[in-house]
Amino acid sequence: MIGVLLRQRLIGRFRVFFTFLVWWTVGDLLYFWLRADTRLLYLLYWVTQAVNSAVALAAIVAIFRDAVQLVYSRLGAIGFFGPLAVFVLVDFLFWSKLHHSFPRNWLGMGASVALSLVLGIALLQAAIAVVCMWLRHRYGIFDRHSLAVLGGFGVIGASVVMAYILRTVFGPSLENVFRYIPFEGSMCAMLMWIVIFSLPEENRPRYDRERIERFLKLATRYVEDVRETMDRWGLRYSGV
Repeated sequence: MIGVLLRQRLIGRFRVFFTFLVWWTVGDLLYFWLRADTRLLYLLYWVTQAVNSAVALAAIVAIFRDAVQLVYSRLGAIGFFGPLAVFVLVDFLFWSKLHHSFPRNWLGMGASVALSLVLGIALLQAAIAVVCMWLRHRYGIFDRHSLAVLGGFGVIGASVVMAYILRTVFGPSLENVFRYIPFEGSMCAMLMWIVIFSLPEENRPRYDRERIERFLKLATRYVEDVRETMDRWGLRYSGV
């Protein structure tokens, strides 16, 4: 996939996605190199999982850069307080459910925090992918490559969450099956990325003005809702 991005000269448009692919490759190489050291491998596994998820989220945010800048210019950093609070709450709920199954030492605590972070980001990836598919169908936004990035991360996120839910429901009896679900999701995402990014650039049609106006109304409604909530709580926003 890295070679495809280089050949198609798309690294400039997808710098963070390219960084994700590089880190993913490096993490896999380190995993096979250090697999003889069990303790170090355990630490490396959870570190790479957490970093992979964080960089994946950064790659998703990079696609929404213009929208993020718009919200920030209107509301400042507090405009992201609501989504961030929901994400922290979801992470805490995951952590409170699973931290008892880890050793009660710093390594176990770090692993439980890393897993809750991975699960929270995975759920967010899947949700964003579904919403973006709807936005693509409804408003015609997102080019094919951007949608492929979002869809691939959505597949990875959905597979991680599905493996966790099935493991919770059925217990360790089918552990050898559940542990391969995220791997299969990652391979499906990688195959999708390779196929779509190997295709020539699509001739994007001109945006429908009515659809764009309707989409902007949704963004404006979000900004107004946040402002009303801030006024109700007596908060100030730093935007214009």
